[in-house]
Amino acid sequence: MKIRLNPESKYLIRDSSLVIVATYTGGAILFLANILLAKKFGPQDFGTFKTVINLFSFLPALIDL
Repeated sequence: MKIRLNPESKYLIRDSSLVIVATYTGGAILFLANILLAKKFGPQDFGTFKTVINLFSFLPALIDL
């Protein structure tokens, strides 16, 4: 039994797969960057770095409230 997709479904599947691949690729790059930065900074400095980065990314969300 062969499933036939309408053209809108084909575009939806193609675009969704691109978003999924981009999301996983970005996650993998972020994971590797965190490992490299943790090696370079050390545990305490890396923790400070990540705390500052998280605060600066979280505070603009509070402004929108």
